[in-house]
Amino acid sequence: LGLTIATTLACNLGCVYCYENPQQNIAPSETLEDDIYDFVNSRLDASGYKSVSVTWYGGEPLLEKELIFSLSKRLIKLCREKRVDYNAIVVTNGTLINKTVAEKLKRYMVRSLQITVDGPKEVHDKRRPFKTTGKSSFDKIIANIERIFGIIPISMRINVDKTNFSDVVS
Repeated sequence: LGLTIATTLACNLGCVYCYENPQQNIAPSETLEDDIYDFVNSRLDASGYKSVSVTWYGGEPLLEKELIFSLSKRLIKLCREKRVDYNAIVVTNGTLINKTVAEKLKRYMVRSLQITVDGPKEVHDKRRPFKTTGKSSFDKIIANIERIFGIIPISMRINVDKTNFSDVVS
């Protein structure tokens, strides 16, 4: 059973290509965690699924990291009870990850993080500045990657279009 769970549509970056409404700051509903748990439980009861795979997504999913931790704990317990494998990944902009969060995500069976960097610093920062200040996100992301290196595997993503193609493809 594969799930992509958007913990929030809110984000701390103002990416020029983002499809989300930049003013949208929708937090998860109060019942979201229970609703997802009930959905997974009912699917596991009614099927022959052998695994549950979760992709934590958003806006910026780590803005709601407590939801990730809480629901992961519940889903892992449910999967153990039902003798079903569990794994997860987090798609993040990398600005909110630190050693403590990475270690906790690993404990909750997050097998990797996908972090986006859109080319060299000058190119990346034009495309992905912090929303509130307009300042560089590149330095923060790279520093965070260095801090968590070796704790949890990281895959890098580069969004390429005509504005940065020549800077990332040679």
